[in-house]
Amino acid sequence: MSIALGAIKTSKPSAATKRNEANAKKAIYWGRKYNQLNDARDRADGDGNERLYRQLDRQCESTFDKYQDFLSELPKREQAKIEKLIFKY
Repeated sequence: MSIALGAIKTSKPSAATKRNEANAKKAIYWGRKYNQLNDARDRADGDGNERLYRQLDRQCESTFDKYQDFLSELPKREQAKIEKLIFKY
């Protein structure tokens, strides 16, 4: 099963090349991981747990850097699709 960048799951790869498909999957994975950590960081900030907030902040930075690294390897049209999928704007 491959991930279609338009948020529809299909059996055919949606990226133009296998390399783009691999980078797209990794970018989607790290983008979603960042969203999860960001939500946890927001909860820690709301609870006043400063130690946990700093820990999650470092993890957020690391995962967002990985997301951007994989995203930078993709063509602009695929970057836009992934950003729309991950950040829903």
